[in-house]
Amino acid sequence: MRAVLVLVATAACNFSVTADEPATGNPESPVDALPGVVADAPEIDAPTTTAPSVCSVRTASTTGTNRGQVGGNGGSAGTTLACNNAADRIVGVAVRMSNQATANGGRSAVAFLIQCATVTVVDAQATVGTPYVKEVAGAGTFDWTPATLSPTTSCQPGWVVSGIHAYRGSSDNLFVNVTIQCSEVTSTGQLGQSELIYVTGSLTDTQNPDNVDCAAGEVLVRLPTRTGAGLDAVSLSCSTPTCN
Repeated sequence: MRAVLVLVATAACNFSVTADEPATGNPESPVDALPGVVADAPEIDAPTTTAPSVCSVRTASTTGTNRGQVGGNGGSAGTTLACNNAADRIVGVAVRMSNQATANGGRSAVAFLIQCATVTVVDAQATVGTPYVKEVAGAGTFDWTPATLSPTTSCQPGWVVSGIHAYRGSSDNLFVNVTIQCSEVTSTGQLGQSELIYVTGSLTDTQNPDNVDCAAGEVLVRLPTRTGAGLDAVSLSCSTPTCN
């Protein structure tokens, strides 16, 4: 009877779990999840974001470098056309054309207007602020008035004026057939492509052209003028664009 009891005890010991063996679950998992307990979610790195490239277009100089005159030498030095604020760019042009032939032998501009606005480029998207115009005009005598204001010809959003072309006509002292050159400003302040846009209402005379563009990499800053009875000429002062 005693031998039987010993055998039973020995058999029971054979079912014991050793310390080196996991009791249950995946042997590669350090801790089994308990019933009803949600395991922590794996960590996920936040996505990397890149700050947008922003350029509020300014110029290195507010006076610029004179790149040449468009128009004749009549009249005398007039008011310089420029935007009100250093933060504004010239983004368009208009002219006020006489309704009849002037004393210079044909219809001609009595006034020249620039359109100004802030220009901001964020990545590839451009924003133009509220535009306004500045005007310089001659006295209007000798049939330069009455005159008709042309529509304002504007550059594309994010583009600024970088050149002006006009014709002096058969008499060599008119100011007609005006075209502006517009240049794209990128979000880094560099200039991209350029295009020419005719100023509607400035007539179509094609004799004695005057074409002045800013130097490569420059935009228009201001326009010294010559005036008398009408507008005789504008000169282009240019500077390199910068980002603020």
